[in-house]
Amino acid sequence: MLAAADRLAPTSTSPLRPAVMRLAVVLLYTAGLRRGELLHLTLADVDPRHGTLHIRASKFHKSRIVPLSPDAARELRSYLRKRLRPPLSRSADSPLLCNSKGRMRGYTGTGLRQGIQALFRAANICGTDGRTPRVHDFRHNSGNWIIPATDGQRRHFPENRGGVGT
Repeated sequence: MLAAADRLAPTSTSPLRPAVMRLAVVLLYTAGLRRGELLHLTLADVDPRHGTLHIRASKFHKSRIVPLSPDAARELRSYLRKRLRPPLSRSADSPLLCNSKGRMRGYTGTGLRQGIQALFRAANICGTDGRTPRVHDFRHNSGNWIIPATDGQRRHFPENRGGVGT
């Protein structure tokens, strides 16, 4: 999916589209964020130096700090190098994932869903029924990594959660 995100073409209304979709996949999968949590992140909510995200007033109005894996923190820093270039807003309250449809604004749930669905299709990821997964399915699978062993057996290694591209 990361390779499919890299192949996306930027558009006039979403010049950061490839980078936004790549970061969305990384954060949804490695940090187990809810879609709404990801969409509500602002520049003030990210700490690239410490590799953390501040999730504000999420489910049941609770806030939390989410530490990122080293790979995910590296992806965040790479995205921010693109995101913080002019003419996009650098204001602390501006959305992390943004497009510029008319004026700069954050991605919507529909926009994110459509982008992620396009990545699933491009990567040929679907269930036995032929349907692509939902965005929320990242959250259900983020803590249950199954890493193939050299002997052909499949083993669960939840402590490895958070690596990108493994």
